[in-house]
Amino acid sequence: MTTTSTTGRRGLLRSAAPLAAALLGGGALIACRQQPVHTVSGTSFLSPPRGGMAERRRTIMTAAATQGWTTSEVRPGGPILARKTDGSHLIALEIRYDLRSFSFRHINASANLRYNGPQAHPLYNEWVRGLESAIVQQSA
Repeated sequence: MTTTSTTGRRGLLRSAAPLAAALLGGGALIACRQQPVHTVSGTSFLSPPRGGMAERRRTIMTAAATQGWTTSEVRPGGPILARKTDGSHLIALEIRYDLRSFSFRHINASANLRYNGPQAHPLYNEWVRGLESAIVQQSA
């Protein structure tokens, strides 16, 4: 009987070990779930502008709206402030642009996006890539 109960306990421990490792190690995986920040610097528009800087501004603002970003001009003809929020997540970027290209500058991110300069939560990059792609496509 001792052999059976010892074997039974060993089997139980073996079957519970992956679950315990997942539960205990899962916190470490979540805490480390960061990736290099996707930077947008000098991304080209697809087509030459027909309406000058005003067209570029409209292109950026329209594309941002399709991705759930709100935008405002920092000053007339100047950079655009883009902001996206979804519950407890927030990103704020400054979009600088000229007739040929555009760049993003990080302004702010909520703590749960774990932006620390070189790294951030994958959702941060997903939103930034989505905005960049939408602007490029809108400029076609």
